[in-house]
Amino acid sequence: MEFKNEVLLYKSIGQVLSREIADDIEYYKLDALLEGRYNIYFDKIEHITNEHILRIINQHKYEGFFTGSTYHEDNIDFDKFVVFVNENSNFEGFYNKYKDRFNFINRGNNFYEIVPVGFSKASGIEYLINYLNIDHKNTYAIGDSTNDLSMLQFCSNSIAMGNSTQSLFEHVSYITTNIDDNGIYNALKHFNLI
Repeated sequence: MEFKNEVLLYKSIGQVLSREIADDIEYYKLDALLEGRYNIYFDKIEHITNEHILRIINQHKYEGFFTGSTYHEDNIDFDKFVVFVNENSNFEGFYNKYKDRFNFINRGNNFYEIVPVGFSKASGIEYLINYLNIDHKNTYAIGDSTNDLSMLQFCSNSIAMGNSTQSLFEHVSYITTNIDDNGIYNALKHFNLI
């Protein structure tokens, strides 16, 4: 987390654990991308068959973010990652090995976002409001997916986009219109923020 060009909060999982996880992604036959502070790591291009990962790579190439870094590099270091489970995966084995150190956020369709225990969007917001001495009643969160659930449950004023994952609706104080139908604007107007 950065504020006024200063890093306030950052949690790397370190090179040793990063290497272990990268090796286990291959061992347990998962498709993945590993997200670090300075780099995003993929499998070697010739090994990737997952259409979602290929789409992300193409998007990163288009936007100029793709560096070609793979999770076979010696100095790999990341802070969170996502996995896609395929028909050959042993997800249960991977989950059982890491469930005590990581939270597995089920994003649906055999897609999981995985973050270190104790670190979430909610913990980031909590850190920031304490750092800036902001009253909790003045917290707002807008989300659309299960990876937003922690912050939506934490903030006093929680907003789901109209096109959100349906399971979010019961956890928010307001449902706005779809993202492409001025959803954020309408939410901010609803709460008299603009």
